[in-house]
Amino acid sequence: MADINLIPQTSKVSQEVTKKTNTLGSVLKLFIVLLFVSLFTSATVWGIIYYRLNQVKKEHEKLKTEVATLKKSESRFVLLRDRLEKISKIQSEYNISGELETVKDLSLNITSPSLIKSLKIDPNMVEVEVETDSSLNITKIFSQLIGSGKYNRVSMLSFDYNPATSYLVTLQIIK
Repeated sequence: MADINLIPQTSKVSQEVTKKTNTLGSVLKLFIVLLFVSLFTSATVWGIIYYRLNQVKKEHEKLKTEVATLKKSESRFVLLRDRLEKISKIQSEYNISGELETVKDLSLNITSPSLIKSLKIDPNMVEVEVETDSSLNITKIFSQLIGSGKYNRVSMLSFDYNPATSYLVTLQIIK
């Protein structure tokens, strides 16, 4: 059969246009492939960045809790250091170890019916207020303190008697 072409020759697309259209189609396909590759790469990079960001956030929270814990510990250490400085300052200003020995002697010498009501400790002396139900106990306390030979002076600052309660004696002991 004969090849019959009903399309006019003027409307026919030239071979050059067909070639350019095929080339543009190939270029378009290449751009589409490159677009999908770049989208896939971008999505992958975004996923990796998102994952790393979450890891960094978790690490940041962990470090914040560690810092908070360390701040508490540090504040305890600062308070402890401050207390130790104050204690050593007081110890250097007032060496009362001898007076504490006097208090120890007093507590051993004062027996059950007698009671220490108040105690004042200064660097060179101890002042004690003793309540007892018998004047013999007062004599016993005096004789034990003076008889020990450890003290330069034992003075009675006050002596009160209330028949309803008991004797109340204030002693000053100087080493």
